[in-house]
Order: sequence, then structure tokens, then C-alpha cells
Amino acid sequence: ILGVVSPHKNNHPHHLAGDSNPQGRLGKGALERQASIQAKSNAKKRVSGSIPLSGDTNNNNAHPMTFKDIVSFVSDQKQRLANAPPSTTSAPKKEDSSTTVDKKVMDGLTAQVEGMHASVDTIRGAVNQLRAAMGLPALGESTEERDRRVQQELQRRAEVDRKNAGGGQRGFQFEDQPDGGGRGGNPVPNDRQDGIVGVQPVPPEHRPDNYNPYAVHYQKPREVADPAEGVNDPDARCAKQRDVIRNDFRDAWGAYKKYAWGKDELKPVSKKWNNWGGKGNKKGMALTAVDALSTLYIMGFKSEFDEAVEYITNTVDFFQNAKVSVFEFVIRITGGLVSAYELSGERNPKLIETAQRVTDTLLWAYNTTSGLPHQTVNMKNKRHWSSDWAQGGSFLSEMGTVQMEFRTLSFHTRNPIYDMRGSHVTDILYARCEANGFLCPTTFNTHTAQALDDHITIGSLSDSYYEYLVKQYVLTGETEPRYKKMATDMLDAVIGRLLRYSNPGRQAFISELVDGDVDQRMDHLGCFVGGLFALGADTFPDHNQVKTYRRVAADITETCYNMYAYQLSGLPPESVNFPSGGDFQNAEPRYLLRPEVLESIFYQWRATKDPKYRVWAWNIYKHIRAYCRVPETGGFTSVDQITIIPPIYTDSMESFFLAETLKYLYLIFADDDVLDLKKWVLNTEAHPLKIRRRDPLDVWREWERSHPGEPPLFLPPTIDGVNKHTETDAMSAVRRRSQPIFAKVDFKGSDTVPAEEIDYNDMGEPQY
Repeated sequence: ILGVVSPHKNNHPHHLAGDSNPQGRLGKGALERQASIQAKSNAKKRVSGSIPLSGDTNNNNAHPMTFKDIVSFVSDQKQRLANAPPSTTSAPKKEDSSTTVDKKVMDGLTAQVEGMHASVDTIRGAVNQLRAAMGLPALGESTEERDRRVQQELQRRAEVDRKNAGGGQRGFQFEDQPDGGGRGGNPVPNDRQDGIVGVQPVPPEHRPDNYNPYAVHYQKPREVADPAEGVNDPDARCAKQRDVIRNDFRDAWGAYKKYAWGKDELKPVSKKWNNWGGKGNKKGMALTAVDALSTLYIMGFKSEFDEAVEYITNTVDFFQNAKVSVFEFVIRITGGLVSAYELSGERNPKLIETAQRVTDTLLWAYNTTSGLPHQTVNMKNKRHWSSDWAQGGSFLSEMGTVQMEFRTLSFHTRNPIYDMRGSHVTDILYARCEANGFLCPTTFNTHTAQALDDHITIGSLSDSYYEYLVKQYVLTGETEPRYKKMATDMLDAVIGRLLRYSNPGRQAFISELVDGDVDQRMDHLGCFVGGLFALGADTFPDHNQVKTYRRVAADITETCYNMYAYQLSGLPPESVNFPSGGDFQNAEPRYLLRPEVLESIFYQWRATKDPKYRVWAWNIYKHIRAYCRVPETGGFTSVDQITIIPPIYTDSMESFFLAETLKYLYLIFADDDVLDLKKWVLNTEAHPLKIRRRDPLDVWREWERSHPGEPPLFLPPTIDGVNKHTETDAMSAVRRRSQPIFAKVDFKGSDTVPAEEIDYNDMGEPQY
């Protein structure tokens, strides 16, 4: 605990695509948490239970200070400084340097002591939670005192329940709110450390086996207008809801066209715009327009679709002096263009040509010794790098979420290089993570392919890698057995190692592992997992855990829906904690228009046809519409402080709101044949890609037949300051694919590749 300083949120760039992009898919705060996790991990490895005397870190003979010693030392310092004689002169007196040092030492140690006290309180709270679950009184409390305290709390709760007309799922009750609103959310009562978290008996029919009377006290969402009110016939109501969503998309698209056409993102409150990639991106790259193409087509806005395609393929300059995230551009730009090409009947070759030109530039990031990509590329000068806050490496979600787009682009261009690059990364991750059920660390070194941390999470920094393990198998028409193995092993490992249920609410969640320790938190980004298990159950119906897959899908989706349903605003936090295994508490109270919960509801609706999922989706959208829609423009904005009414506008409409959030909503209320999941698979940005049952090596073999002796590699010209790509290999493409070169590397750290099998670039770096 001592010596670990949490990084300030402004210490790092907000997003891989440049400082100008405030949120992105990783989420504001994700990088800060990653840095904090790394700091704590390093501290855990350094600290062995004792602390050298103040500042003497190099004195091996220093007497170790205990917690009691530090508290005593700080108290003595406070007393000595308090008793210091006051100045007797009116003139300002220079402070004695020793006193200044003492004050600095005291302030630093005071902060450390406060942190240690907080940790002690956390441990005490966890112990008391366990004691409460076993029917034991809290630490330092007699049985009689406990009984009196619980009885008083139960009586207070009974009085609240008598006033309350409504209730939540699984026995949760909601407290009345004054008309003026006020702060809500999920408060932590002062008596948390004594095992009380708002006492509320759970009805017998909802009690789990390990039931105890302590349940988190949630808030009932404020009632908002229902634009489908009064329509009672189920089919007519569904049609009305679908039309409302479609019309709202049209208005948001119109706001983008009016105030930000050609720019990357709309700022709907100020009627301005924002571009990614820094000041060099002056004209914009029409990111929102590209990302919205597939939604325009699916919702039937054909003229708007044609207008956008014409503008994107003939006018937009993607090659400005701007630094962009390779990952974000692949899923949004490459994926958006390829999807638009396939959805529209593959009639406009300019879409594929534009996707290919953009992706050829992004491939510069793969010019590393391992083949794992750097994070960022400058679209003009092709320079590529990874940021310091990623330790010079690349995150799992970045390298593991390009394979579907690259494979599809290779199919249409008949150039296997894109598929080769993506498949090579998969080869590395297969070799690295197979023993762990394909649960991978979040960060890898792009030159050695070594892991840079021991942090396993389904949330930010990793999420879509796990999504693509299942979807790659679907995309290939279920023709590649290795993707089946990776997907089923991963789903089984998530159940076995990460799945948790809270007490007493039985809220299912996917925890994280940091250096082997369980971190009981979950991001909104991780809420796609409900849909992933639903898709996994449909894709692997003969798997021995398919019933468990379906149960986990339902349970995770319910927990994530309740992140909305138990908030005063009806909007979810960016992340939640499950302290001491209890029910969730808000960790980051802001909503960024994210789609992941609606994504899971969509897959659950398709899998079960249970009408509750349409009810849930509409409840969510009513509150998004009430608190995120900007009536003056028709756009939608992210909000901060979801625990107050109204939440605070942040003036940002991310492109994924049009690409994903509104698309999933529309599809939930549309007929299945609007998007047949037997024919299409959605990438992580919800862009549909066509499922093709084919030999995965066909494009590679075709290249070899039509280009004898020519390696299917992208060979960029020499540019000063950029490593030249001089990789050569006599192997055929098929042999390279069947016997991955990198499989010859000992992933424990030592090179076992025979010298004659290693090529070197002109920088002297090995090219495996």
C-alpha cells in the first residue's frame, strides 16, 4: 500500500487516436486504471511487509518501521510542530529549512497512514461481511448489540417499505425520492464496515442458498415520457417503438450533417465538432459518417447511404498529418467500409478500394520484430509507435480485434496480406495463452511478444479479443477447428476462473485477476459477455457446458440491465465494484452512450424470444432519450453524474452511438430477417460481415498461383525515420500459414530459433 501513488487522470493521453478523442472504446479512465494496476503490481513485488525509516531506501541496515511506529511518528511530528513558538516580529520570517522538511515528511506520512487506515477499514468490512453471512456479530460487537442494531434497521426499512409502492427485481426495494430529485445511485452507508449495507429482507422465493438479510439499497428510476404510450397491441407497439428509434437516428444523423459534416464527431450541445488525431487532422476524416453507413442501410435510409458513400469515397482525405489508433480505424473505418460494400450487394468497388488504401497505411504498425502491431500510425508520414503508458507495448483488444475485418478485406481484394497479418497475431496469442484457457494478459511487448503485466480482464483493454474468438469461428462458416478450441476453452475458463455471484443479490459478474488476486469490478464494456455466451451457446450447441452458457448469458445480461434499472436517472455507470463480494456499487458515474448492454439484450432476444428483453431495451432507451437527447439539435450526448436529475451534459456524441447503440435497439424491435444471423456476423462495432463457408487458405493459395515467387507482403517505400520492411521468406504462403514461424520461438523468453532461420532488417533487428 505504501509508496503507491494513483496517477492523476490528466497524466495520460485520453485515447489512442490522439488527445482530441476524449473517450474511445477503451473508455475514459481505462488507461488510468491500467497504470494504477501496474503500480500496485510493482509495489506488491517490492514490498515485503516492512518499510525503511523515512526516505532511507538505500540503507539496508535501517530498522523496519511498523504501522504502529509510523502512526506514533506522525503524531509526534504534529505535536512538535503545533508547539513551535509563534513569530514575535511583524516582518515575514524565512521558514527554517528543517521545519519545511518536517512538514513535507509529515504530510507524506499522514497521507500514507490515511491510506493504511482505509485499507484496514476495507479489510475490517470484508471480515464483517463474512461474519454477517455466518450469523456472527461484527468485530468488537456483542451478540445482543448486533441484534438490537439489526432490529432497529429492519424497523426503519419496514417504515420505508410501507411508503413505497414499487420494488425492484430479486427483492430489491427502492427508497422514495423528494420531488426535487437529489443525489441517488448506490451510496455506501457509514456503517458499511459493520456488515450493514442497507438492511432489506429478500422475499423467500428470491432467496439464494447463502442468503443473509443485508442487501444493497438501490434507487427506483425517475418516470420519464414513453413515446409509445397508449399503443397496447403488441405488434403495433413494437412497430411504434421501432419507428421512434429510426426517427431519432434520422434526427441525430441530420444534426451531424448540419453541424459536423465531414468531421469526425458531433458536439451536439455547442453545435460544434471534434476531430481525432491531433491538430494535423484539420479537415476531418468523416469518422461518424463511415461508422453510420451500415446503420443507414439497415434502417432503410438508402438515399442518405448513397450520399454518404459518394462523399466518403471521393472527398474525404484519410491521409492527413494525424496520429490514429490502428485498432479503432480497423473496426470503424475498414470494418465500416467493407460492411457497407457487402450490405449494398457488392456493387460499389470504390468502398473496397478506399478500405484497402486506408488499411495499407495501417499495416505499417505491424512492422515490428514480433509482428504484433504498434498502437498508433501517422496517416501521412507512416510513422508508428506505442505510447509510454502502454509500456511501449500493445493492448490485447488492439491486436486481437482486427482478424475479422482483415480476413474479409483479403477475400474481396484477393490479397492475403491482411489475413496473414491478423492470423500471425492469432498464432502468437495461441502459443502464449493456450495453457491459461486463452485468458491473456492485457499488454504485450511488440518486439519480444512477452507479456508486460499479469492483468486478466474481460473489460477495457481486452474485451473484443474474447468476442472475436467466437466470432472468427462464425465468420469462417465454422471451418477452422482452432477457433472452436480457442472459443470453447475461453468460455469455459471465464466460467471457471472469473465468474462470480454477489451476496445477497446473486448478481452475476465477470471479475478481473491482477497478479493472481481477484478484483471484484466490472466495466460497462464487459457487459457484452452476456451476448457472447448467448452466441456461444448457439454456435456450440453440442458442447458439454451449453446449458451453463445459456444460464450465464441470462444472468450477466440481468446484472448489466440492473446497472440501468437501479439508478435514479435510469442510466448506467461506466463501471461498478462488488465490494467484499456484495452487490454492485457505482465506481464511475458517467454514461458514454455505450451499446454493450443492449448488445447482450439483442442476442438474448434472438436466442430466447422472451418478451422481457424488449421491455428492458425500451426501458433503457426511454431514459437515454429523456436525459441524453439534445432537443435543440436532435443529437445525443454523453452525460456525467448519472446519480442526479438531470445528469450533466458532456457535449460528445461518439460515432459508436449511431453505429452500435441505435442499431442494436432497432434490431431488437425489427423482424429477424432484417439481419439474419445465419448469414451475417457483427464485428465489434456492430458492422455486419458476410459469413462464408470456405477453406480459410483459399485466398492464400490463389495468390501463389497468380503471383509465382512473389511473397504476398506489403512492401512500403523507404521513408526517413521509419524502419524499412525487408522481411523475405522462401516459404510458401500456405506453409507459412500451416506452420507459423513464430511457433518456433520459446515464449518463456529465450530465442530457440536456429540462426539460419532468422532474417535481420537493416537496423540489425531479428525478423522472425
